[in-house]
Amino acid sequence: TNITFASSQSGAVVTATWTWAASSGNTDYALCLDLKNSSSAILDTICVNISITFCQHLSTHGETLITLAPSYNLTTTSLWWLNPAVPLTNSTLIEGQRVWIGRVVTAAAYDQLQHFVRDFGVTWAKLLQYNPGRVHYQVQGAHPVINNVYKSFGSNVTYVGTQFCLVSSFRPSAS
Repeated sequence: TNITFASSQSGAVVTATWTWAASSGNTDYALCLDLKNSSSAILDTICVNISITFCQHLSTHGETLITLAPSYNLTTTSLWWLNPAVPLTNSTLIEGQRVWIGRVVTAAAYDQLQHFVRDFGVTWAKLLQYNPGRVHYQVQGAHPVINNVYKSFGSNVTYVGTQFCLVSSFRPSAS
């Protein structure tokens, strides 16, 4: 992330590169940077709010579950079911409101990823998309080969305790 900081007091413009990975999702952080002179006196301060989301969407002005559903290829019913605090599918969301886009499950011993795909209607593509760095795979040719068992290609890495975001549309059966 590049941050450009223009001091209102000194007129100096500073650009910094900042790299960071959150230790957990669905958390808000405040990052404050001080602009100091050569004597370490603080000339100016800038603070930035950072929202880390996992399996959630941060709503923007005017969004509803109806307008949000196509962005994740979900039904409005699925989003409404995942977000019981939202009274109606056409209710305007509060800007910055966290909206669940899937269910978070924790892998137990001997869980297989194919179980999540088969039993919860999650596609392999969505499993990779919404779980970056959590699914172990190797690229053979132009396609990833996903390891769907509890160990990663013979290594000691397991999925036990790993949280996965399962994004799938709930489609009520016609009765």
